[in-house]
Amino acid sequence: MDKPFELQFYECLNERCELPTSVKNRLARQQVGYEGHLDFINILRENLPGHFLILNDIFYRLPYKFTQIDTILITVHAIYRFEVKNLLSEFTYKEGFWYRKGERLSRNFFTQVKRAGEIFEEIIQNDGLYLPVESQLVFINEDDTVKIFDQENVSPYLMRWELRSYLKKVVEDSRGGSMNPKEIAKYLMSKATEGHLVVDVMDKKLRALARSGILCENCDSWRVDVISRRYHILCKNCGRQEPKQRAVLRTICDYGLLYYDRPLTKSSVTEFIGEPSLEYIIKRTLRNYFELHSKGKASTYVNPAKRMKFAFKGEEFRYYSK
Repeated sequence: MDKPFELQFYECLNERCELPTSVKNRLARQQVGYEGHLDFINILRENLPGHFLILNDIFYRLPYKFTQIDTILITVHAIYRFEVKNLLSEFTYKEGFWYRKGERLSRNFFTQVKRAGEIFEEIIQNDGLYLPVESQLVFINEDDTVKIFDQENVSPYLMRWELRSYLKKVVEDSRGGSMNPKEIAKYLMSKATEGHLVVDVMDKKLRALARSGILCENCDSWRVDVISRRYHILCKNCGRQEPKQRAVLRTICDYGLLYYDRPLTKSSVTEFIGEPSLEYIIKRTLRNYFELHSKGKASTYVNPAKRMKFAFKGEEFRYYSK
């Protein structure tokens, strides 16, 4: 599963500048959330038949509002919408409020789930469809850190230890269902939008502080030599050698992620990489790996706004890192 757009953005930014404490904390929370989401997906795959379909990290937008859904499960019987929380600290819910270590929070997980469900169902109903949808807030944390003392004004929720029995019931309920998961998934994806087109990163101004250039793929050092070896760049810090083609593609993707609101151009990418000797490889990489958006004196290419390992999964190169 790809990392969410915001998590990729902040991880990339963290490698290129010193983040303020508040942003580091935000990044840490997102990393914990992603780990919990992966754990949840593994549990789904272990307990559900292969013909059920799973969609992850989906964004939907209506005029003046949008929502992000962690996981959508499509069976032959219904659509199941899951919001996953990996809460490692002590959280309690009582008298209509959430508390973290005794301190009242301004956000309400149950309200967030309800709002997301309303937007999701509105999108479907706008097309005249009335599909059965069930929503669950999942607390995936292994330790018993979440206590809910007030059962009023809560959305349906599941603790980690309840998941397997719940999924068993999902399978049982699906018997005799007539929905086509592939067709439903195709429809839901047609209504979705890319995360970077919806989420305007709060700390976008920080990218001005991000150091440009090629970083070592192994240790994130800027001390790289791009000249002394014909086909590889050499990290002067750890000795890692990476194929030039791969290093250029990786850095173009990082540039595109940081500047997700811009198309890719040869001039902007070359300026960011800052190595005149790599200009030919940059030009060739843009032509070979990225979709042409507009052709002309200054051609532009479609920006995938993803790190290389997600934008070009399984890509093989002529030369290897060593």
